[in-house]
Amino acid sequence: MQFTRAVNFHFSCFAILGALALSSCSRIDSHHFSSQKQFTDLGRDNDAVASRLLRYQGKSSHCKSVSGVNYRVMLTGFGPFGGVPVNTSGLVAMNFSRFMNRRNPRLIIPKINESDANAIVHQDIVKINNARIAVCAVETSVIWDLAGSIYLHEASLFKPDLIIMSGVDSRSPFIGTWEQYSSNIAIGKSGYEGDGRASSVTPVQSNADSTIEIFPGGPENIFMTWDAADLAAKTNLIVREKLENFELWSSPTENTGDYLCNNVSYVVLAAIAGFTLPLAGGNMIVHSGGLRATKVGFFHYPSSSPHDEYSVKVWSEVMAKAIEAEMGNIFTQ
Repeated sequence: MQFTRAVNFHFSCFAILGALALSSCSRIDSHHFSSQKQFTDLGRDNDAVASRLLRYQGKSSHCKSVSGVNYRVMLTGFGPFGGVPVNTSGLVAMNFSRFMNRRNPRLIIPKINESDANAIVHQDIVKINNARIAVCAVETSVIWDLAGSIYLHEASLFKPDLIIMSGVDSRSPFIGTWEQYSSNIAIGKSGYEGDGRASSVTPVQSNADSTIEIFPGGPENIFMTWDAADLAAKTNLIVREKLENFELWSSPTENTGDYLCNNVSYVVLAAIAGFTLPLAGGNMIVHSGGLRATKVGFFHYPSSSPHDEYSVKVWSEVMAKAIEAEMGNIFTQ
């Protein structure tokens, strides 16, 4: 399908490509990559990814903004990818409200089917202490530029106070990480479809030495808008007590990597900070203005975490504790 114009997001703001606004709620590194580096041109799949996004937007099932709650939280995770048939991040996101509400406590293994257009959502209300929390859970396929755009689309409808994105860190078997920042960098490695098959969607590298930028000329690093060290301190006790050999931390020197976890966190952080981003070779233009006060962060689950009901319940407790910490003084005991 050949597009004659870019898929353009207008999240209740007016933005012009190149006229970049900066939000006070995000810390952004002022050092830029050189202009010789590329953005995430997806080659022959640029139009295909834009087409997939239009198809996703046309679905009937999306999260919606609700009233009568104390807080709105969006939890995201990924589906399967190379060698990982069940992704802990998607498993926890889609089971979180079920375990918090103690309704139908049987573990559900989410599956993204062809009819789901690369993502599934589940919306519910949970109670943490005495607060009513609206939860929008989103699980996406591991697809460059598409996953982050879907997160932003759902956020524009749901209006969250907090977005906790998550994925699995294959480099870290036993340590989960509350991330500090993401970087304007990508690698020429394919993503994965909802059923775990390798996808053809891959950022294009002109040569083996070239570095691909997510956002050409954009900031080198964008920091999460939460206090990662505080979250690690408040949640690590749960994990050390209930999951043997696992622990949580936050590293000030490590970013979210250069794969899809970094891609989605950079895209969402930059858009909510007020930047306008050309994705999929410029076929999708994303920006957001109505979510400037939203807190945003990324959490990496350890890669060797079991996928049994008990472990997912513990990780759900971890997410609940993080939500409680970010809600701050609106909690009543």
